Amino acid sequence: MTEESRLELEGVTHRYGTVTALQDVSLTISDGEFVTLLGPSGCGKTTLLRIVAGFIRPSEGRLLLQGRDVTRIPPHRRPVNMVFQRAALFPHLDVFENVAFGLRVSGAPDIEARVTEALRLVRLVGFERRRAHELSGGQLQRVALARALVNRPRVLLLDEPLAALDLRIRLEMEAELRRVHRETGATFVYVTHDQGEALALSDRIVVFDQGNVEQVGTPDEIYRRPATPFAARFVGDANVLPVHVVELSGTRATLDLAGIRFSAPSHDGLAAGPGWLVVRPEVIRLGTVAGDGMRGVVRDVAFRGSGFACELDVEGLSEPMKAEVSAESGAPPELGSAIGIAWDSEAVCLLSRKPE
Repeated sequence: MTEESRLELEGVTHRYGTVTALQDVSLTISDGEFVTLLGPSGCGKTTLLRIVAGFIRPSEGRLLLQGRDVTRIPPHRRPVNMVFQRAALFPHLDVFENVAFGLRVSGAPDIEARVTEALRLVRLVGFERRRAHELSGGQLQRVALARALVNRPRVLLLDEPLAALDLRIRLEMEAELRRVHRETGATFVYVTHDQGEALALSDRIVVFDQGNVEQVGTPDEIYRRPATPFAARFVGDANVLPVHVVELSGTRATLDLAGIRFSAPSHDGLAAGPGWLVVRPEVIRLGTVAGDGMRGVVRDVAFRGSGFACELDVEGLSEPMKAEVSAESGAPPELGSAIGIAWDSEAVCLLSRKPE
């Protein structure tokens, strides 16, 4: 990856009147990366995507593309293309002409060869003469993707392109996007509020909340070592439990959770005092009540296909604890039953709690 091929955002802030949509966002995306901007509706991720596209000029900060400041460069002069949530094809044009439209406007050479190559990338060779009303939802989005790829952008921006598709087609399109990304080598910047999409597609994920970057990391880092309680709760399911860090010794921390003491991995920057313990439901083991260990009462059980999602009332905790039981392990626990709760201490994550 060359230095000049990077996409860099430096101190980007944007306001809509008195509302701050983005606050001092700095981010570097390397050439060929698949980076996902993940967060709830209204968190600023689409605003950031539109700033990269050139549709919005930031209130503060700048954007560098291939080493060049493009903050004030209009969209049509950037090596960037965008795929929107809705394909928005021209209904009076067939697939070939929809993909070729931008090339014809710009007077580009080799239109037929370039359109054919773009359709090959999205596996729509043979669909050239079909119209929009003759295509499925997934095929419409493939045409929109081909229409963007035919311009050979260095950066492809995708704004929730799978949100309107049903689950089966979404999964198929996820596989197609991964393949197209590998084949083209282009930089993909993808916006979604769907955690599953982000984990499945991305080289790195940028987690947003209220205009701020909560965490940047690989899918594995974000899931296994969330940096904040918000990141833990938003990416996958998690129990974020209030604990007290009693003592730090080397790589271990002694914790107090609802009056029960146990050990967990420590890390640099962790301080004694109030903290958060992140425990994913799938690492919790349920069994017989034993000794002074943690125990709870089963308040709800729901079948989830691969297993059972359980909610447990635990004395000393204000919210129910979530646990997952594999379908292979047999019958789920009975409602109202007392049950023992345990987990592998190496599978949890410990965070310091910021002062209120």
